[in-house]
Amino acid sequence: MDTTPAWVVPAMRIGFFGRGLTYAVTGGLAVSAALYGGRAEGTTEALESLRGSPWGLAALAAIALGLACYAVWRLMAAAFDLDAHGGGARGALARAGQVVSGLIHLALGLYAGSLLLGIRVGGGEGGGARSLTAWLMQQPYGTWAVAAAGLVVIGAGGYYVHKGVSAGFRDKLHFTPLTRRLDPVLRYGVAAQGAVVGIIGVLLVWAAWTYDPDKAGGLGQALAALRGAAFGQALLLAVAAGLLAFALFCWVMAAYGLVPRCRSDETPTLARRLEAQAGA
Repeated sequence: MDTTPAWVVPAMRIGFFGRGLTYAVTGGLAVSAALYGGRAEGTTEALESLRGSPWGLAALAAIALGLACYAVWRLMAAAFDLDAHGGGARGALARAGQVVSGLIHLALGLYAGSLLLGIRVGGGEGGGARSLTAWLMQQPYGTWAVAAAGLVVIGAGGYYVHKGVSAGFRDKLHFTPLTRRLDPVLRYGVAAQGAVVGIIGVLLVWAAWTYDPDKAGGLGQALAALRGAAFGQALLLAVAAGLLAFALFCWVMAAYGLVPRCRSDETPTLARRLEAQAGA
């Protein structure tokens, strides 16, 4: 008997929509930084920039609601195994990752809500990451913990890069002519988001190696690291375009996404239809 609450799917759709708005703003600012100079902003800085625009408060309200719904969706997916990861160590690890993802997006949603209410909290994404890293390094074996966390984040980034390259998301998308046409863009977006996550993990490992918490950071720091590398402008533009593609991925998931535990075996997913076409 299926005990999945009926509101899980609507929460997933609203959540992906809000997540897409967040990455659209972040990616747009990063594209502007790559083309016209300036500093590429992280997620929280991108949210802060919305307050000064005419439509910013409406966007912040939509993002706050969307990210809160996405957090609930991730936590429910872990509790009910909605992505059908199964048992065993691999399934437990995947569900633990969903819990962490849910808590991170819940924090971002609360931050967006605080900006909407005119309450300024924290020191920004990069500052928060550096403060947490500095505190952790002061604890017994804290440097090793930071390095281990960095390796886990690198692994998560690699997983998303592989998911994008191999199109591992296709079994969670309803087949339509639009999803078929957008498939290459969606793959690029998921891989680019994974690359950024991996860079954040590298920064954590580097902070532990040099015993310098200022080397750690979030999305903004990762984009800044790209900008400072060889061919930095081209790399930043490629990743920024990838973040916009990931925003599109989120919106496509909001419209056509499927929950593995809630779909039937006859549901025409993008993966099944492409496999059938390849076999034919």
